[in-house]
Amino acid sequence: MAEKAHGPEPGRASIYDIARAAGVNPSTVSRALNNRDRIGNETRLRIQRIAEELGYQPSDIARSLATNRTVTIGVVVPSFSDPTVGAVLAGIERQANDAGYRVLISTSKRDRDRELEIVQDFQRRRVDGVIIVTSHVRSTYEVFQKTLDVPLVVNGHEESRPDIAVVATDDRLSLRTAVQHLVDLGHSHLSYLGVEDRPNSNTTRLTAIQKAVLAYGTPVALTVVNPEGSSDLERGLAGYKILRSSGSTAVICYNDMTAIGVMSAAQRAGDEIPRDISVVGFDDIDIVAHLSHPLTTTRQPFYRMGRESVDCVLDLIAGGPKRHIVVPSRFVIRETTGPPSH
Repeated sequence: MAEKAHGPEPGRASIYDIARAAGVNPSTVSRALNNRDRIGNETRLRIQRIAEELGYQPSDIARSLATNRTVTIGVVVPSFSDPTVGAVLAGIERQANDAGYRVLISTSKRDRDRELEIVQDFQRRRVDGVIIVTSHVRSTYEVFQKTLDVPLVVNGHEESRPDIAVVATDDRLSLRTAVQHLVDLGHSHLSYLGVEDRPNSNTTRLTAIQKAVLAYGTPVALTVVNPEGSSDLERGLAGYKILRSSGSTAVICYNDMTAIGVMSAAQRAGDEIPRDISVVGFDDIDIVAHLSHPLTTTRQPFYRMGRESVDCVLDLIAGGPKRHIVVPSRFVIRETTGPPSH
């Protein structure tokens, strides 16, 4: 008895193997597997069933040539040391993988020119879309529009311009809530401790605080401190002496790391939180709920923002509109805020 011929190894079948098994031309197989026109539905389903039975796995290169897509999303982050970046990336990777996309990640080191170079490199690699977690988009987006031809989504900053696809939280509402909380506690002199290396987000947060302060009928003083330092923690440490000498009894910090620096400096100075100074952060990174004085802060939904960014860029890849998605944040009151002692 003749030995039965073996079929291709699972996962090694080609479109030619499928064509032989189905009794059709390879071009017909290609149209069926890519859901193209000019093929009957019954034939399409039969070919797809045979491909599944043979364990056919399409080549990424072949699929890229056939669809003019690489099934890849490029992501630019400001720094891997930023504790908020990991949560955003986790959301991006999960949503991208669920949609069958790979992710390429690179860091701009908060440098505007490097950010542009990375996006240009992504375009040369023929990524299908780009997500930028950045602080420089306002000053570089015009360059992107003139030089790039790739769907682009900005994550993390609220923009009112309709020509930018954005996923962000409402910093203004969160900070207005923070100011109201402190004024309701009896504070009449606040400070804002900012950072100068992220001018867009820093300006947005400062402007929101200034408008909130002006909205009150009773006078509320505001001191702005932008200390130097190689890290946010160092800026918080350096800024504490300045804001205390100003006479303010409460400080709203650019983020949680600057707030941790302020709290550390207060402890070194022998001051007690919140009796001597109330401290408010921004982001709600994991550590701040477990400090000796758990931090009052704004909780940013970073993981969700990452997932929404992928949905937004996939919409653009499919030819959809540039959406502006605002994900709600939440003000969390803990133990670092209280009434002033004088």
